[in-house]
This record gives sequence, structure tokens and C-alpha cells, in this order.
Amino acid sequence: MRTRQVVFAVTAAIAGTIFTVVLGGYLPRYVLVAPIIYLISRWGFAAVGRIKYYLRKTGQSGHSCGGCGQYVSRRRSDWILTCYRCGWKEGLPLLRWATSSVPAKQIRRTVSLRGLLLISLCLLLILSPSIATPLPEATSDDYNRTEVRQEFQHLLNEERERRGLQTLDRRTELQKMGQSHAENMATFEYMGHVQPDGDNIEDRYRERGLLPECRLPLENSNRYYPGAENAYQGYVDAEIERDYAPDFYVGISEDLAQVMFDSWMNSRPHRKAMLVSSADEMGLGFKTTEADKIYAALELC
Repeated sequence: MRTRQVVFAVTAAIAGTIFTVVLGGYLPRYVLVAPIIYLISRWGFAAVGRIKYYLRKTGQSGHSCGGCGQYVSRRRSDWILTCYRCGWKEGLPLLRWATSSVPAKQIRRTVSLRGLLLISLCLLLILSPSIATPLPEATSDDYNRTEVRQEFQHLLNEERERRGLQTLDRRTELQKMGQSHAENMATFEYMGHVQPDGDNIEDRYRERGLLPECRLPLENSNRYYPGAENAYQGYVDAEIERDYAPDFYVGISEDLAQVMFDSWMNSRPHRKAMLVSSADEMGLGFKTTEADKIYAALELC
């Protein structure tokens, strides 16, 4: 029985850990989830066995009846200790099942104080700020995506505010779409809006359920963007020659955000997309290759 309990609990802990990872759990969290699942599974397995045993067991309980004062004998399958002489039942009426039933008693006998303390400690660590804070977002080689996105958002919103436009919030779904398109461009070594399989901007927005929500009307026109996208191709860890400004070395995350922003701002169609007045959300994705080439996609909604 004990071996089966251990095998069952270990299997449940492993399955729970894998499930947590699939859902995007962070390393400190899913390490601490395992002992919690193990202990709860072990207790549950043992408690079920105890409950089944005591429901089959008969004989004196060692308790006196609260009504007639006689010893009370359990009968087979009694969920709550009952005196069949006077009708008395153990426990207070409203709390009887929670405190005096066979399941309640056997669960209390199964659960250990040491285990509860361990579970409490794990939960405390999981919920503590140092553990609950997300780990830094995945990097694209040496460039932290979170830092690049934050700096680019700051540059773009500063420009939009200067022009009297509403600022942009980052949206996870747009970031995922931008990242997917950037990786597609890096994989197939092209720069543009139509993927090798024929999908275009509108197709990508529609596939993610972002249309018609992300259609962006153009001022003083009946036209609109079916979701706006800017694409970029360049190099990192290199001196970038620019016709519109002095040469610029891309070395750190802030440099990468700056060179992409400058490139798009100095291209009329890209600038027009970034400054469309109806946009209020953005997502930026980028991917660098082993040859220090970068591909990036900005999505606007």
C-alpha cells in the first residue's frame, strides 16, 4: 500500500510540474509546486484507504452516547457515529460532516503537522515578491527583449505625445505576433510583410482574432490599416551607416531600440504607420541571427 501511495504521489507531482511549465510557470514556482502536489496526493491516497476501512469496521467506538450515556457501537457503513438506542449523533448539527464524519476524522489522522508546515512554507515562497516576480523575458542573443521593448515604447510614446497623439500600451498578443513574424523573416532570410506561405498582414491579424478590432482608420480618409505593421532588417554589434544621421554603433539594448526607431521615423510609410492617431496598442518582436543580422516587426492596433 505504501509503495502504491509513493508511486501515485510522485507521478502526480511530475505531471503537475510539467503542466505548470507548459502554462508558462517560472523555475522557482514549478520547483515548489512539486512537493505540494506530492504531499497532497500522498495524503489523499492514504485517506481514501482509511475511510474505506473504517466504513467496513464495526464494534464499540470508545465514546459514550451524548443522549443515553451508553457506549456507542458503530455499524457498518455509518458515516457518522450514531446511537441507535436514542437516535443521538456525534457532533454539532451544522458542523457534523466537517468535524465528526468518518472522512473528516480520517483526513485529520492522515495529514501531518510537519507536512502542513512544509506546504505553508512552499506557498509562502511562491507568493513572495522575490519568487512571484517574473524572470527576465527571453533574450534574442545578447539583447533583452523586455529592455528593447521598453526603450522603443518610450521613444515612440515620447514622439506621439510631442505631436498630441495618444500613447501606446504594449499588448501581449501583438508582441507574440511581431515575434513570430520576426522569427519567420530570420528563418527564411527576407524582409517584408508577405510570408513565404503567402500570409500577409491582414491574414496574421485575422488568424489571431484581432480583426475588426485592430483596423486603424486614417484621418481625413475612408481608408484604414487592417492592423499596421512595420518590418526592419539590420545588423547588431556593428557600425550602421545612415544617410539621415551620423553613423551609429548598435551595441546594447537601448542602441537597438534607437536604431529601429530612427530607421522607421525616417521612412515616410513607416512613420505614418507609427503615428496613426487611432492606434493605442503595440507589440514589438525581433530576432538576431548568428551572423549578427536582426529582423524586427512592429505591430499596431
